[in-house]
Amino acid sequence: MAKKTAKRSVKKSPATKPAAKKLAKAPPAKEAAAKTPAKKALAKTPVKTFAVYAQVSPPTGLLPIPTLGAAAAAAPPPEGSAAAYAQYLPIAQETPASEIPTFRLDPALANQNVTTAMAALAPYTSTLAALPSPFSLTAMQAVPSIALATIYAAAQVDLASPGTTAALVKAASTLRGVMLSSAVTLMKAGVLPAPEVQRIMKGTGVADTAQDCVDLAQLFTTNAAAVAGKTPVTQAQIQQATQVGDALLKVLKPARTPSQPRHTTNPSVAARNALGALLTTQYEQQVRRAGMWIWLDDVDKHVPALGSHAGTKKKASPPKTVTATPTPTAAAGATGVATVAK
Repeated sequence: MAKKTAKRSVKKSPATKPAAKKLAKAPPAKEAAAKTPAKKALAKTPVKTFAVYAQVSPPTGLLPIPTLGAAAAAAPPPEGSAAAYAQYLPIAQETPASEIPTFRLDPALANQNVTTAMAALAPYTSTLAALPSPFSLTAMQAVPSIALATIYAAAQVDLASPGTTAALVKAASTLRGVMLSSAVTLMKAGVLPAPEVQRIMKGTGVADTAQDCVDLAQLFTTNAAAVAGKTPVTQAQIQQATQVGDALLKVLKPARTPSQPRHTTNPSVAARNALGALLTTQYEQQVRRAGMWIWLDDVDKHVPALGSHAGTKKKASPPKTVTATPTPTAAAGATGVATVAK
């Protein structure tokens, strides 16, 4: 007899009941759009507040460099580089020379970059005039004159400056050869005293050459009446020998001589460095700041850095060729190689 299986109804306790899934109601599309801020849209739109770009500072290595006062900035632009040099050098020299770095940029290149930047900013003059301090439109418009003053200062670096010793040595050697040859001839003729000429003939080296120029100039000057009409040496050569000899003796120094501080260099170099520092600072504080206000991150395309060079385009390289060897699955009877151009 078959047994009947009774179905028992088992009541599930609350603990065994699966928890009901709570579904969060999604807000309507319009309401969600209204509540969600458009972050992406704001991120793409640059916030052009001058307070951000006004904080642009010049390179820290140039601080402290004097800035143009209101009177100096508003002064009429000087005519020519010499006038600009006279007008802006006193301002540049307000900072001690020991705190001014050596100006190593090419002044002509710096001037060209200033010209390019000012031409790019010219259409925005009315906009820039309304910008608050520390920007100054009049100070920005004075930068081209400071660039011309720097060019003039660099041209005034005299023969006694570092880096021109070789030219001095060459000039001194030439003058010594001409004057000493004439002095020896006159000595043999009994016109010049033999002891003086023989003393000058002795010695070798650059320092001796420089001293010989000075001594020969003195010898011909002292005996001017005796040698008149008897030597090819001119009065101009005698004066040049004195100047070149003195200049060379100033720049020569024995080995192991302690190096002098940068600020003790000659005045023409100090003037160039001072004006170069003033130009660099004013260009960063005024011209570059104005460019950042107008073009933001694209400033370099319109207002180049003071010492930047024009980039050179790379020439396109010819296409490479790859030789492919036929695979075993190639069509029957196919031989040789194929040339593929990439």
